[in-house]
Amino acid sequence: MLVTTLGYDDYRGVTALGRITAGRISAGQSLARLTTDGQKLPERARYLYVHQGLQRMEVNEAAAGEIIALAGLEGIGIGETLAGSGKSGGITSHSCRGTDRTHDLQYQQLTLCRT
Repeated sequence: MLVTTLGYDDYRGVTALGRITAGRISAGQSLARLTTDGQKLPERARYLYVHQGLQRMEVNEAAAGEIIALAGLEGIGIGETLAGSGKSGGITSHSCRGTDRTHDLQYQQLTLCRT
Protein backbone atom coordinates (compact mmCIF):
# COMPACT_ATOMS: atom_id res chain seq x y z
CA MET A 1 0.00 0.00 0.00
CA LEU A 2 1.33 3.40 -0.97
CA VAL A 3 0.48 6.01 1.68
CA THR A 4 -1.31 8.82 -0.17
CA THR A 5 -2.90 10.83 2.66
CA LEU A 6 -2.32 11.34 6.37
CA GLY A 7 -4.85 12.11 9.08
CA TYR A 8 -4.89 12.25 12.85
CA ASP A 9 -7.16 10.75 15.49
CA ASP A 10 -7.03 12.11 19.05
CA TYR A 11 -7.22 8.61 20.52
CA ARG A 12 -5.31 6.49 17.98
CA GLY A 13 -2.68 8.84 16.55
CA VAL A 14 -1.53 9.25 12.96
CA THR A 15 -3.72 7.63 10.30
CA ALA A 16 -2.30 6.56 6.92
CA LEU A 17 -4.68 6.20 3.97
CA GLY A 18 -4.10 4.31 0.73
CA ARG A 19 -5.31 1.54 -1.58
CA ILE A 20 -4.25 -2.08 -1.14
CA THR A 21 -2.59 -3.13 -4.40
CA ALA A 22 -2.27 -6.88 -3.71
CA GLY A 23 -3.16 -9.39 -1.03
CA ARG A 24 -4.99 -8.88 2.25
CA ILE A 25 -4.33 -7.08 5.51
CA SER A 26 -5.63 -7.89 8.98
CA ALA A 27 -5.80 -5.76 12.11
CA GLY A 28 -2.74 -6.51 14.24
CA GLN A 29 -0.71 -7.84 11.30
CA SER A 30 3.06 -7.23 11.17
CA LEU A 31 4.13 -5.01 8.27
CA ALA A 32 7.28 -3.57 6.78
CA ARG A 33 7.39 0.20 6.32
CA LEU A 34 9.57 1.23 3.39
CA THR A 35 10.58 4.86 3.67
CA THR A 36 11.23 7.17 0.73
CA ASP A 37 14.97 7.07 1.49
CA GLY A 38 15.09 3.24 1.31
CA GLN A 39 14.94 2.28 5.00
CA LYS A 40 13.02 -0.83 6.03
CA LEU A 41 11.25 -0.40 9.39
CA PRO A 42 8.95 -2.81 11.28
CA GLU A 43 5.35 -1.66 11.75
CA ARG A 44 2.06 -3.11 12.95
CA ALA A 45 -1.46 -2.54 11.59
CA ARG A 46 -2.99 -1.68 14.97
CA TYR A 47 -6.34 -0.27 13.81
CA LEU A 48 -7.82 -0.94 10.37
CA TYR A 49 -10.66 1.03 8.78
CA VAL A 50 -12.54 1.08 5.47
CA HIS A 51 -14.88 3.78 4.23
CA GLN A 52 -18.56 3.17 3.56
CA GLY A 53 -20.00 6.37 2.18
CA LEU A 54 -18.81 9.15 4.44
CA GLN A 55 -18.43 6.86 7.47
CA ARG A 56 -15.17 5.22 8.55
CA MET A 57 -15.85 1.67 9.79
CA GLU A 58 -13.37 -0.39 11.83
CA VAL A 59 -12.86 -3.87 10.31
CA ASN A 60 -10.71 -6.92 11.04
CA GLU A 61 -9.59 -7.52 7.44
CA ALA A 62 -9.44 -5.81 4.04
CA ALA A 63 -8.47 -7.05 0.56
CA ALA A 64 -6.80 -5.80 -2.62
CA GLY A 65 -8.56 -2.87 -4.24
CA GLU A 66 -9.98 -1.44 -1.03
CA ILE A 67 -9.06 2.02 0.20
CA ILE A 68 -8.12 1.68 3.85
CA ALA A 69 -6.96 3.75 6.80
CA LEU A 70 -4.41 2.40 9.27
CA ALA A 71 -4.25 4.19 12.63
CA GLY A 72 -1.64 4.10 15.35
CA LEU A 73 1.39 4.56 13.10
CA GLU A 74 4.19 6.80 14.36
CA GLY A 75 6.34 8.87 12.02
CA ILE A 76 4.89 7.58 8.75
CA GLY A 77 4.88 9.92 5.76
CA ILE A 78 3.16 10.38 2.44
CA GLY A 79 4.91 8.39 -0.30
CA GLU A 80 6.03 5.58 1.99
CA THR A 81 5.02 1.98 1.31
CA LEU A 82 3.52 -0.55 3.71
CA ALA A 83 4.08 -4.18 2.69
CA GLY A 84 3.34 -7.52 4.26
CA SER A 85 6.42 -9.08 5.84
CA GLY A 86 7.59 -12.58 4.99
CA LYS A 87 6.80 -12.44 1.28
CA SER A 88 9.50 -13.02 -1.35
CA GLY A 89 10.07 -10.66 -4.23
CA GLY A 90 11.42 -7.20 -4.81
CA ILE A 91 10.09 -3.71 -4.53
CA THR A 92 10.54 -1.58 -7.61
CA SER A 93 10.06 2.14 -7.65
CA HIS A 94 9.38 3.72 -11.05
CA SER A 95 10.18 7.39 -10.78
CA CYS A 96 8.00 9.88 -12.62
CA ARG A 97 11.05 12.09 -13.24
CA GLY A 98 13.31 9.81 -15.22
CA THR A 99 15.29 7.59 -12.83
CA ASP A 100 14.44 4.11 -11.57
CA ARG A 101 15.33 2.69 -8.19
CA THR A 102 15.18 -0.98 -7.27
CA HIS A 103 15.22 -2.05 -3.63
CA ASP A 104 16.22 -5.71 -3.31
CA LEU A 105 14.17 -6.63 -0.21
CA GLN A 106 12.34 -9.74 0.95
CA TYR A 107 8.77 -8.41 0.73
CA GLN A 108 5.85 -8.71 -1.64
CA GLN A 109 6.29 -7.02 -5.00
CA LEU A 110 4.76 -3.55 -5.16
CA THR A 111 5.10 -0.74 -7.67
CA LEU A 112 4.93 2.90 -6.70
CA CYS A 113 5.48 6.21 -8.43
CA ARG A 114 6.74 9.15 -6.38
CA THR A 115 6.00 12.67 -7.56
